[in-house]
Amino acid sequence: MMKKSLMTASSLLIITLSTVFFASCDKDTNSTIVVTVVDEQTKKVVQNAKVYFGRDSSDYNVTGYTDVSGRFSHTYPMPAVYEAKATKDYQSKIDDTYYWDIHKEGNTTFRLEEGKTKEITLNLTQSDSVKKIYQ
Repeated sequence: MMKKSLMTASSLLIITLSTVFFASCDKDTNSTIVVTVVDEQTKKVVQNAKVYFGRDSSDYNVTGYTDVSGRFSHTYPMPAVYEAKATKDYQSKIDDTYYWDIHKEGNTTFRLEEGKTKEITLNLTQSDSVKKIYQ
């Protein structure tokens, strides 16, 4: 009787340990970055800003555009330190003859942790403007 109880307990222990071990192998290791692009001057979110995530010499470089809420996200298969850049070009009317071509950009670096989502805000500042004539 004692042998039967010991064998049952041993079997139950092996099954429990196996379940815990194999369940931990299925852990989600993907990491997600969610960036919100904001115009530093107006403090408003920027739609259709071009966004880049990546690293030098990496197969994990991604380019896309922000949605109507100024957000863009991407899921990476591995944690690492990445760079985020965003740019937006505007035209601002001066009068019937001239307009400003305005370029705004922002960048930062971020660290993704395994299985986590990282949210950042990227502020665009004006880096260049050129007065042009309408043609």
